[in-house]
Amino acid sequence: MPLPISRIAKDIGSNYITVRRHITVLKDADLVTIVNYGKRTFYKVNKDNKQVSVFKTFLEAWGGM
Repeated sequence: MPLPISRIAKDIGSNYITVRRHITVLKDADLVTIVNYGKRTFYKVNKDNKQVSVFKTFLEAWGGM
């Protein structure tokens, strides 16, 4: 489900600026895509990128998910 940065920050207990910086890195790596709804910008996982499943498997093996 696409979410705005403010919601992501709230859900993970971080602040807007930190999440925005991380989202930028994830977007540049094509792991996150942008969804625009009017003037609002939302972000979601790019499930078309095969590296997303590799990263998820890594996190699960590491115990992070």
